Amino acid sequence: MTAGDARRSRLADERAEWPARPSVAESPALGVNGANFVRIAPSWLSRDGGLAQTDLPRNRGLPGEKPPPSTISPMKSRSSRPRMFAPEDVLGAADAYGASGADMRELGKTQPRASQQRRALGGTGDRALGARLSGPPSSADARSAKMSRASAPSSPSGLDKGEAPRTPGRASAGSGDRAFVARVSGSRASRSSGGIPAPTPAQIRNMLPGEELIKTSEDIVEYYVRNGLGAPIKVFYCVAAPTTNTGYTPYDLVVVPKEHVENKDLEHYTVTSSGATLVYADGAGGEFTPLGDWMRDASVFALMRQMRFFREYLIKKAFNFWRGNVRYKMYALVRAKIERKLARARRKFVPAVVEIGALCDELRTTAAITINPLVTHTLDDFTRNQETQLQQVAIPAIEAAQEKARKILERVVRDVADEAKEVAAAVAATGGIDSFVSKTKSMVALKRERHERARAHKRVDEERAMLPVLVRLADYMLTEATVEMANANLRKLLDVVERPDPKSKGALSACVAFERGDVTAFEPDERTVLATVNGTVLDGVARAVGAAPRVAYARAFQPLLEAAARASEGQETFPLSKGEEPAVRLVEGFSPHSNDSAHPEGSASESETHNLDQPSRRAPTRKAYEGLGPMAVLLADATWLSMRASLDLKIASSFAEAREYVKTYEDLRPIHAFGASWNREEYEKAPKTVAAFRADMLVQRGWGQDLDRMKTSATAGCVFVDGKPLRTELVGTVHGMLESMKALLLVKAREEAIKAGTNFTKRIKTLLPRPEDLDGFMSLVEQHQKHAAAKASYVAEHATVEDMFGMLVEYEMKIPAADQVRLDDLNEARNGFLEAMRSAGEYVESKKAEMMKALKTGVADVEEALFREQTSLNTGMYMDRESDPAEVVQALAVVRATLDAHGAKCDLYKRYQKLFNTAVGAFSSLDLAVKEYDQKHDSWDSLFRFRSDSSGWMSNACETLELDAITNGVDDAYTAAYKMLKLRRDDQVVMRTREEIEAFRKYVPLLNEVANPALQPRHWEKIFAVFDKGAYDPEHPPTASDLLEWGALDKLEQLENIGANASKEYSLAQTLKKMTKEWEGQEFRCVPYKDTGTYVLGGSDEAQALLDDQIVKAQGMCASPFVKPFEADAKAWSATLNTLQDMLDNWLKCQQTWLYLEPIFSSEDIVKQMPEEGEKFRQVDNEWRDIMNATKEAPDVITIGKDKERLDRLEECNILLDAIQKGLSAYLEKKRLFFPRFFFLSNDEMLEILSETKDPTRVQPHLKKCFEGVAKLKFEGEDFLITAMISEEQEEVPLMNPISVADANGAVEKWLLQTEAAMFDSIHNVTGEGLKAYTSKPRDQWVLDWPGMVVLVCTAVNWTADVTRAIGEGKGAVKAYEEKCTADLLKIVDRVRGELTSLQRKTLGALVVMDVHARDVVSVLAKNGVASATDFDWQAQLRSYWEEDPREERDVTAIMRIMNAEVEYGYEYLGNSSRLVITPLTDRCYRTLMGAIHLTMGGAPEGPAGTGKTETTKDLAKALARQCVVFNCSDSMDYIQMGKFFKGLASSGAWACFDE
Repeated sequence: MTAGDARRSRLADERAEWPARPSVAESPALGVNGANFVRIAPSWLSRDGGLAQTDLPRNRGLPGEKPPPSTISPMKSRSSRPRMFAPEDVLGAADAYGASGADMRELGKTQPRASQQRRALGGTGDRALGARLSGPPSSADARSAKMSRASAPSSPSGLDKGEAPRTPGRASAGSGDRAFVARVSGSRASRSSGGIPAPTPAQIRNMLPGEELIKTSEDIVEYYVRNGLGAPIKVFYCVAAPTTNTGYTPYDLVVVPKEHVENKDLEHYTVTSSGATLVYADGAGGEFTPLGDWMRDASVFALMRQMRFFREYLIKKAFNFWRGNVRYKMYALVRAKIERKLARARRKFVPAVVEIGALCDELRTTAAITINPLVTHTLDDFTRNQETQLQQVAIPAIEAAQEKARKILERVVRDVADEAKEVAAAVAATGGIDSFVSKTKSMVALKRERHERARAHKRVDEERAMLPVLVRLADYMLTEATVEMANANLRKLLDVVERPDPKSKGALSACVAFERGDVTAFEPDERTVLATVNGTVLDGVARAVGAAPRVAYARAFQPLLEAAARASEGQETFPLSKGEEPAVRLVEGFSPHSNDSAHPEGSASESETHNLDQPSRRAPTRKAYEGLGPMAVLLADATWLSMRASLDLKIASSFAEAREYVKTYEDLRPIHAFGASWNREEYEKAPKTVAAFRADMLVQRGWGQDLDRMKTSATAGCVFVDGKPLRTELVGTVHGMLESMKALLLVKAREEAIKAGTNFTKRIKTLLPRPEDLDGFMSLVEQHQKHAAAKASYVAEHATVEDMFGMLVEYEMKIPAADQVRLDDLNEARNGFLEAMRSAGEYVESKKAEMMKALKTGVADVEEALFREQTSLNTGMYMDRESDPAEVVQALAVVRATLDAHGAKCDLYKRYQKLFNTAVGAFSSLDLAVKEYDQKHDSWDSLFRFRSDSSGWMSNACETLELDAITNGVDDAYTAAYKMLKLRRDDQVVMRTREEIEAFRKYVPLLNEVANPALQPRHWEKIFAVFDKGAYDPEHPPTASDLLEWGALDKLEQLENIGANASKEYSLAQTLKKMTKEWEGQEFRCVPYKDTGTYVLGGSDEAQALLDDQIVKAQGMCASPFVKPFEADAKAWSATLNTLQDMLDNWLKCQQTWLYLEPIFSSEDIVKQMPEEGEKFRQVDNEWRDIMNATKEAPDVITIGKDKERLDRLEECNILLDAIQKGLSAYLEKKRLFFPRFFFLSNDEMLEILSETKDPTRVQPHLKKCFEGVAKLKFEGEDFLITAMISEEQEEVPLMNPISVADANGAVEKWLLQTEAAMFDSIHNVTGEGLKAYTSKPRDQWVLDWPGMVVLVCTAVNWTADVTRAIGEGKGAVKAYEEKCTADLLKIVDRVRGELTSLQRKTLGALVVMDVHARDVVSVLAKNGVASATDFDWQAQLRSYWEEDPREERDVTAIMRIMNAEVEYGYEYLGNSSRLVITPLTDRCYRTLMGAIHLTMGGAPEGPAGTGKTETTKDLAKALARQCVVFNCSDSMDYIQMGKFFKGLASSGAWACFDE
């Protein structure tokens, strides 16, 4: 229920207790007007709001909404009049003017008598007001006081901050109105009557009872309301109440006696129970108004009086009249002062100013830039012309104008000086101005002469004082003229560039050229043209303007200007007293013949930009008169800068158009690319066919035709695009390549012709012989058939040569005579070859039958010889088992040679048979003979080889035997014999072989033992002891046969034991030997480390892996019982490995720590802050460098592993490094406590930041680690003044209070802390400014002017206020606001579709997300019928308020509320980042997390992976502008890390999101 509803309900209850209105039947006296009569009082009798002295204070509600009914205290009416009710039409009018109908209905509590009303009017508040007004406290005064109180506000300061705006019935003017009324004089001017007399005693006696109490129209209305038509008094005479200067109330009447108005030409009123009649002053009639209409009009008038326009109209009108008069008076004073002090208005100065003006006009038209609009210039010619124009025309013209102006000014100064001297002489001659007397002149004439002399004296002094002004004026005029000259010339150049003549081909020419990388370049290019036009031409004009000598620097005027400067500083005055000579004093140093500059040329005109009232300490008079030089004015001139920008833009657009045009040349780029990559030598080396030559040359011909059709020029804006150099270059490229190809083709044709001719000659020679034997004849047949088969290729070879020469002729290349001869020779050779082929063919046919017969005879002879060889292999010693294997193997070798010879003849006869096209013979006899040979050879060779091997094994010394060879040899021989016997069971030789192998196998165990390589002399001593053979002699080692003779087979077990022990000892020895050998060549790799001058170990993984493996092996070896023979060596090796392991561990640990600390202690600033740790690190660094240098010189691993002194040095270094790290941790902890955001950085990141003390800009890459939204800071000046923050999106936010890094004296954490505070203050300030400007322009334009996060928070604050206001106004208002939200969203969407920068597009992207959510929230509120700001649907939303800071750190701040939770906006700059789409689940997370934060607790969102838990937390932090540090947890996190993290959170006030 709203406040208006509550008042209506309360008034309805009171109305039920009032007496009913009399009807017509009950009151016969009531007429028609009486029937319409209602109980009503004018609306100004009741004012909602209460007096400041008696009202209870209001409870403060939510900002932007009306207080709910439960929070409004009962208000006491300002008037004690009884409550009346207005008719419905009056209520409607009140609503139309903005006043609530309920305010009209609630008008005060009932009192029985009018006297009580008057006592109420004379109460505390009104009495105080009336006491300030002069005159007696009459009823009119009381009414005036009442009226002023009616228009006064309920609170002296207006609306409370955060309180909802009141209705017009409650709103009022400020206390200033009251003060104005208090200043009004006590007289009351009546509109139509004079003073109102008090009733006489006789009149009082004739009054009816109660009539003396009726004084005003209000009393009359109340009287008739109480008594109706039966009232004793039927008519009252009234006049208009006196008015004040600030109020006009035509409905306030004062009752007067009848005699006061009767028979008098006085305008007055007669009031009856029917109505009020206005009686005109001339008695010509009147105007009747029914009483009900009168009261209704009075109520409407009162409502209108409450409107600000009508309430303050008279005050504003008077104020505007006063302000206009004051402004005109000030204008008149300023005008007179200017007329008096304006130098150019002086008669003596006007001719000089006119002459200087003519010089300026002439100077303005001087041509400093020359360009013919019909001529196309090269850049060099254009530059040369401009330099010539400047040197020969512009600079002499400027200097001449300055010189002429100087002479003109010298003449004026001289005239003023002469006149000053004359006046001074006349005054001195008469003894002063006032002492002049004459006996022949009257006093009037003398007085007039004294006045004239005084005026002349004053005029001379004023002109003398204005001489410096005149000089400065001339200097400024010339400065302006030179600037306008420069602008005019630039405008002329710009006109030629922007609006070229139709006959012109362009102002500047640019040649086109192809470059590598598909780039088309211009010569000169755009950058060169811009640099030349700006740097050489335009800057040359500016330098010429600045280099000219200025009039103000002429030595002739130095005394004038210096004296004026001293006078302005109070060092010298120019008195005007009588008898002195001030004029002479000023000009006494004037030297008209001195035209030198007082200062070096250009020293002030170019660089001096100080204000005239801010003289320099070193040259106090210089700054007072020189002002800005022409160059400084020109370079700051907006027109100059604008035209330069337009010129640059036009040149850039012309080159852009030219780049578009030269895209038509892209089809020619392959020519340039081919020419750039073509290498004749490589082209010559690559094999080329005639088709390849033809294709390449055809391409070159096509390119040449394309170049012939190429358009060589075009005009693009102001640029003439010249393609002739490009065409010339490409034509030369194509022509050169084509000529090279023709030359190569000629060489190729010559070579091929020679080659083909030679080949034909060789073929002819192969066809010339006519043999009679079979072999010769078959050779001829073979050559004839080969040539016949290849005849087509021979012809093609000849045709290729002819084609090459034909291509040369086609491409118009003259063939040398020698090459033509070669071609003719080739043709003759071809014809000779064809003739030889025919002749040879005829001879072959004639001899073919004879040769075929000879071939058959040869085949039969071979078959017979092979049969004989086969028969011989099956007889004699080959079949005798007892034959000597050596002799049989030797005989088989002879048989093999015979079979090979017969095989070669068989292959030859087969080839001959193929040439005769007859059946090829099988020659089966050869295969049978070879098969029989292979069987015999395998059998006898196997037996022969086994016998040889076994004899050697038994007869050689045991030390030379190889165990693997014996074992493998026996096994292989037995396996081969077994396989052969399986194939040929009756082969006696193979059976013999197997028997001998089986007989030898019983010696194999003995051979395995004595052939053991592990047997050493000590073992042979034991073997000899077994056989009792005495001492072992290494010079005469035993054989296996010797051992067999000693009975070794009987003592084989003892030999096996000795061999087993020897094998194990041998295995360990070999292992130790292998271990030592593996370290051979192993060296420590020393890698140079950056620019430190020392080394670090690189790639020790291989050595570490080998070391780990060998340490285990060495330990096992030392524990073996078989290590005794070399136990000392094994233990020494194990000790070496252990030492090396310890050294490597300490070495790598020291290296890791040194690498970590070296860049830290390389910073002198850090060493200064930690001197003790710095000294320790210096010791470690020296040791490290010494160790690494020694390692570099001798890098062998084992040698270093034996150096125990090095191990001790490394251990000592590690102890020092541990102490250094502890000190470093303490140092970093101190820095973290100073700047808590360091807690969220690792030690390495901190040290990178802290080490950059000399150059703060090098901290830029690390800023994002401390400030999420700050990508870099804007540094200015040598003191590195930080003036702005720049986000990753290139959004720039200026700092409210810039920070000087130099003041931090290198302490990075200090200026970072200041940056953090400045960030908070700046974002708060920008947010406040954004809120103030929110209503200054349309919302869709406003959002483009402010940083992204400021747009979001300001939009949220205004949205909260608007929604709260709409809820207070009712459901219809919420629905209307929903439509407004939709309209605002559509405007933003339209803006997104338009032209925006990337930064603005990101801002609007985030805003659209928030606007959609805001619109959806309002839709839900409207749908659910939310009618109170305390409803859950509204309280459950995240709301933003801009109100007083509860912590009183700022005046106002942004407060974020949801439910009963309240969190202050953090003002952390987050850049122009995007926002997440807000879902119902997101709102639930917001409510939970905000409630937890409000209770100083934490939240733990839980859910499946990828559902947005972390992102929701981060987005809430963005909404509250809080730093949110996301930390990905793992099992390796310990209490130390957590403690560090929580220390950072507690110190910085940031949020932490521990993920997973």
